Amino acid sequence: TINPQTKVATARGAVTCTGAQSVQVFVEASQTVGRLNTVTALGEKEVRCDGRVRFSVRLRNVDGRLGPGDADVDAEAVACGAERCFFDEFFGVLPVTKAG
Repeated sequence: TINPQTKVATARGAVTCTGAQSVQVFVEASQTVGRLNTVTALGEKEVRCDGRVRFSVRLRNVDGRLGPGDADVDAEAVACGAERCFFDEFFGVLPVTKAG
């Protein structure tokens, strides 16, 4: 969602993990504006995790600002246990809407 007053986008989701104390979540959202321009916003957050946990990540505008409409979203999660790390990724097109 996008806060219409601050123009800051927030990504929300959930992760499920066991055997890890925390998971690092990375989110990148991009939209095509016109024929030649792409706007991008990025965010990351460490989430304490045991089981299923909801999270929200504020996205920082890099090139322009996201607006209402479809966005390409790439979300990655990395969780490390005592002996090894695990990685998962989501990629898809999701709608960006105004908050409220």
